[in-house]
Amino acid sequence: MDRNLKPFTSKECKIIAFLAEGYTYKQIGDKLKWSEHTVEDTLLQMRQKLEVKHPFELISWAYMTGILV
Repeated sequence: MDRNLKPFTSKECKIIAFLAEGYTYKQIGDKLKWSEHTVEDTLLQMRQKLEVKHPFELISWAYMTGILV
């Protein structure tokens, strides 16, 4: 897993935070004024960037790097 501390935009970091709070992709999309599909695609790109398979690994990475506290 890439430990780069700034691989994501502020909006992408918000997506991770919403996931950590238990929001669904649809709820995240509603909050960001995006479609659920756009949220899914963005999460896929984020997972590929960090070379992780599951969205919850993004949350773990965010806590390990201090993005989420």
